[in-house]
Amino acid sequence: MNKKKLASLGLSISLTTSMVATPMAGIYADTETTPGSDPGNEISSENENAQPTSIVEAEENIDKASEAVKQKADNLSKIKDEVEYDKKAKAVSDTSANLASSTKLLDDKKKAVSDADTNLKNAQSKQAEAKEAYDKAVADTKQAKDAYEKIKAENPNAEEEIEQDKEKLKKIEADLVEKKAALEEAKAKEAEAKNAADKKADEAKVASDALKNAEAKVAEKKAAKAETEKTLKDAKDKLDELTVGNPKYQEAKEAVDAAKAELDKANNELNDAQNALTQAKTNEENKTKELDEKQKALKEALEEKTKYDEDCARLEGEIKKAKNIADNLAKDYNAKKQIEAQAEDKLKQANKEVDEAKAGLEKARSELALAVVATQDAMNEKNLADKAVEDAKAEVETAKNKMKLTPEEIQKAKEQWAKGSVGFFEQNGSTEALAVFTTNKTGSDGTSYLDPTKNAGENDARDLDRMKMSIEAIAEINKKRQSDGGIDGRKLSIVGINDYCMAIAQANANFSNNKFNHASVYQPPYENLYWGPATTANGNMSPLSGWWDEEKVIFDYLKNEVGLKSRNEMINYIASHQQELQKKFPDFISLAVGHYTNIVDDLMWTYGKVGRDSKVAGYAIRPGMYGYVHSLQLSPNEVGKTYTYEDYKANFMKYYNDLKMRTEGKNPNGQAAYDEAVAKLNAAIEKQKAAEAKLNNAKTEEAKKQTAVAEAEKLKDDKDALALAAKDAYEKAQTDSNDAKDKLDKANSDVQKAEKALTDYQYDNAGLGQKIDFAKEDVANAEKALTEAKTEVKNAKNAVAEKTNAKKEAEQKLANAKAALDAVSEEITKAKKAVEEAQKAFDNSSAELTQAEQEEAEASTNSQKASEEKLKAEKEYQNQLANVKKKSDEVNRTEKDKQAAEKQLDEDNKKFAALVNASKVYDDKVAEEKKAEEKLDNATKNAEEKAEALQKANNEKTKAETDLRKAEAANEQAKKAFKEAEEAVAKSEKEYKDAVDKLDSAKVMAQTLLELIQGNNAKLTINSDGDYVISCNGSIEYFTGITIDGQFIPLSSGEYTAKPGSTIVTISKAYWNKLKEGNHTFQFNYKYGNSPVGTFTLTAKADNNTQNNGQMGSAVLKSKAPNTGDPNSFVLLPTGLVLLGSLLAARKLRKKEEN
Repeated sequence: MNKKKLASLGLSISLTTSMVATPMAGIYADTETTPGSDPGNEISSENENAQPTSIVEAEENIDKASEAVKQKADNLSKIKDEVEYDKKAKAVSDTSANLASSTKLLDDKKKAVSDADTNLKNAQSKQAEAKEAYDKAVADTKQAKDAYEKIKAENPNAEEEIEQDKEKLKKIEADLVEKKAALEEAKAKEAEAKNAADKKADEAKVASDALKNAEAKVAEKKAAKAETEKTLKDAKDKLDELTVGNPKYQEAKEAVDAAKAELDKANNELNDAQNALTQAKTNEENKTKELDEKQKALKEALEEKTKYDEDCARLEGEIKKAKNIADNLAKDYNAKKQIEAQAEDKLKQANKEVDEAKAGLEKARSELALAVVATQDAMNEKNLADKAVEDAKAEVETAKNKMKLTPEEIQKAKEQWAKGSVGFFEQNGSTEALAVFTTNKTGSDGTSYLDPTKNAGENDARDLDRMKMSIEAIAEINKKRQSDGGIDGRKLSIVGINDYCMAIAQANANFSNNKFNHASVYQPPYENLYWGPATTANGNMSPLSGWWDEEKVIFDYLKNEVGLKSRNEMINYIASHQQELQKKFPDFISLAVGHYTNIVDDLMWTYGKVGRDSKVAGYAIRPGMYGYVHSLQLSPNEVGKTYTYEDYKANFMKYYNDLKMRTEGKNPNGQAAYDEAVAKLNAAIEKQKAAEAKLNNAKTEEAKKQTAVAEAEKLKDDKDALALAAKDAYEKAQTDSNDAKDKLDKANSDVQKAEKALTDYQYDNAGLGQKIDFAKEDVANAEKALTEAKTEVKNAKNAVAEKTNAKKEAEQKLANAKAALDAVSEEITKAKKAVEEAQKAFDNSSAELTQAEQEEAEASTNSQKASEEKLKAEKEYQNQLANVKKKSDEVNRTEKDKQAAEKQLDEDNKKFAALVNASKVYDDKVAEEKKAEEKLDNATKNAEEKAEALQKANNEKTKAETDLRKAEAANEQAKKAFKEAEEAVAKSEKEYKDAVDKLDSAKVMAQTLLELIQGNNAKLTINSDGDYVISCNGSIEYFTGITIDGQFIPLSSGEYTAKPGSTIVTISKAYWNKLKEGNHTFQFNYKYGNSPVGTFTLTAKADNNTQNNGQMGSAVLKSKAPNTGDPNSFVLLPTGLVLLGSLLAARKLRKKEEN
């Protein structure tokens, strides 16, 4: 069911009770005092209207009113017992609860039937799906089986053929391995044979080489033997020759002496010749040097003459060239003088244009200077703005740092936050509101009123966020009251808010969070209850549409169309016309009018009468069992201080925001400074932006002027460049002209210089021809002298050569003579030794020849053998090579056989794999068919179970419908019985309520008459002697304690004493000496209210003995008694008079209604 149907269901269970009992109306409920008689039936007298003139009389009135309340309460209790009111009310509640339970049960059973029907349809759908899947699986299995059997028929012996293929391949592979091994063995033998053949070939070559060497050695030894044999024969012949006598020895000695004499003579002659040669060479060298010098001098003279001729020709050429240059320079000078004149004219024009450009530049620079000043001013303003922003940022950061709290302060704040509205009420000193949460009472259902609040947990209506939302709800109610007005267009009051009504709303919301009951503990205020969303879709308060919009429609219908004259008649009509009204208002959540009459201040509306204006409201919201619980409290009476919505919200939001900031670690006391710093920063930023815009504009204007200056400078630079170019051109032309003149003058000078140089040069070289003649004569003389010197050298050399040859011949003769002499004495000994050595050499050569011949014969034999073995090894290698080829061919043939076998095996394997795959597909399809069959069985079984469940649900629904009809009948009977009891109790309740109202009025009147008698405005000195006495005119029997600086101090604290005489309180010096210096407040607390607030001031101890009020040495400090002229003594008098006037006006109005 949707939320609207659920709300309507709750309404049908509990709504009828709200019409006849202390109302409890399903989703909406209001606590109302349903009177037993019209307001006009009140009993009153003039004595009751008389106002007390003293506090004593007012307190006596409180005693009388309290006794009257007790009597009316006892009477009400007695009547309730007689008519069994509570029992019948409980019967209504129980039958309503049973009706709600039965209704809910029927809805549950209907939903169960719907769910069961849905489940059956789902199960039948799944059964059909399973049947379809099973049929498909059967078809797939058959198709897979046919495919398998076809492949099986095509390959009946596939597995046997694979085994045969494998066996054949195995044999071929074994044969291949064997043949490969034989091939490797053959290759090994081939390699071995080749190595052997190569080795034998090497050995044969070695043997052949050895034979050749042996043959060569034999030939060598034969030649050596022949030579030694000849040497031996010659040695023997020489010795034979020397053994005969030798007369040549004496001749040899004489020859040696003669040779020595001849050598000495030759040496002397050679020395003389060599000295003569040295002298001749020296003379030749000197003559050669003289000739060189003379030749050099001649050469220099000739060169000088050549140079003279060249120089003269050169000088003559230079003269000619200088004259040509001078002619040309004369022409150039005339042309450049003309160019100079033209350049001078252009320079004058350029200078004129420069002056004009300079004037334009000076104007542009003047305008730029003004723009630069403006930019600098804007820059200074921007810098000041930037500094202001930085300073403001620093102030923001400083303020931000000051907002931080310590962990202890944060924890304390979180603990305070957890107290919810209690902490707020404590701060306000709202003892009446706090008492709501501490004074336990019994709720309308007989349970504890405060237990739901104590156990509320996180859903507590006292939560500050929910209280914040609740305050906004009161604003909406005020808005609705002002926009729509009351019954018959009545102008409704703007209700205020106080802590007392807020506390009652919160406690009541907690009480009703899981039950459709009012607490009915505090009346007034009068309550509207609602269970549902917190707000509507558009964010407005959710209950108002039902409390006001819908119920007003019903109220107007019953009032205008049905013609009912009171709310009681409407309650009865609604109770007896449920079906009619439900048909007329099918979309309404509730069929009631009590919420509407309560919210427009006509709770028990009666035609022609006007209800009392509500002065104060309370509101609470919290999550509950049936959605959010809304409790609205409206009262014509004010308990505690009442605020406007705006003031109450402001006070609460300050507490809320400050405390929330503290829980987040922020110091709210620093918030104002922080906000101010932020505002200052934002203002500074705005000024910074304005300064920046101004600076940008100034920079833009400056840039324009800068551009203008740049353009003027460029124009001037261009003109300067043109003038400079003109000047350069003029100066260059002038320079060129001057240079041309200088060059011309120089050229003419050069001509003169060249002519003079030639004349001077010719004069300086006039004796050059004579100089050459002398030099030639000197060379000729020197050449002649040199020739004579060379002849002398040649003759000297010939003499030296002759004497040298003579010396050599003498030396040779001496050597020959000495040799002949030495030979004669030693030759015989040498000859014998030579014979011996020759014989020995001959014997050795003969032996070596014999050895060589033997080695030759052995080498010949070895060579023959090696050749034979080489041929044998080569033949074996050829045999092994042929064997390897044979084995290799066999391996190749076997490998081809293996490839063919492998191919056959692969083909047979593929055929077999296709067969295996078809078999697997078939097996899988069989398994899938089995699973599909199981799913079909399960789906069929599930469908049968769901059909049984639907039948069972229908049976239970039928029973629930029967039980609901019984519950409706029982509920109607219980409500009828309760209505009779309620009518009997209503009059007594009205009397009790009136008595309570009189008691409240008596208390208010007594409070207005409370006055401070002693101690107000006292001035005390810290640490002075004496006690502080204050007094009030209230009776001590009503006295409950005093409040100092907002803190309540009970009498039991021992900080003061109290005695009669009205109420006289003596505060001990030990207490007030603990207080801080400065102003303090005090207030007397009585059971019916509090006195006006008094003050006293604590100052530091004086230097002299002067004490309070100018008294010396007084132990008791007293302020002067008030007089009629003291405005502080009667600070509440105007308020009391206004309240008294309001009470009198109300009495007159009620009396008028009675008349």
